[in-house]
Amino acid sequence: MNLGTFTKHENGNIAGTVTTLLTSFDIEYRPIEKVGNGPDFRVYRQGTEVEVGFARHQFGAQSGKAYLNTLIDSPDLPSGIWAALVREEDGSYVLKWSRTPTRSPRTRTAQMTLMPSQTSRIVLIRLERAPAFAGAFSCLNLG
Repeated sequence: MNLGTFTKHENGNIAGTVTTLLTSFDIEYRPIEKVGNGPDFRVYRQGTEVEVGFARHQFGAQSGKAYLNTLIDSPDLPSGIWAALVREEDGSYVLKWSRTPTRSPRTRTAQMTLMPSQTSRIVLIRLERAPAFAGAFSCLNLG
């Protein structure tokens, strides 16, 4: 699915509008000096200094075609958007998105704290991978 069409400007910035069913906003890719394995671009809300993502140069495994692997995330989005900014033959760019195949939800104990008391033991478990409860705490009484 195409999320928007983008244009590259003389200064090297690539700008356009991301449009989904729920929202529409202007963004701008700005090239940065790459350090180690870091990104090649920072992504900003267009016309501001509000950073909403980053992008790295990559090549398609089968096609060998270059693209910018992009993460756009902001507190007003339900979750981050991973997409590919691809250069078209006419010189324009298209931001393409496809849903990642779903995996079965997993619960992983990232933090476990045993808090003893006089009458019981309480285990505090932080849930990381259960989608509906990510970051939540669960309390288990072992007493």
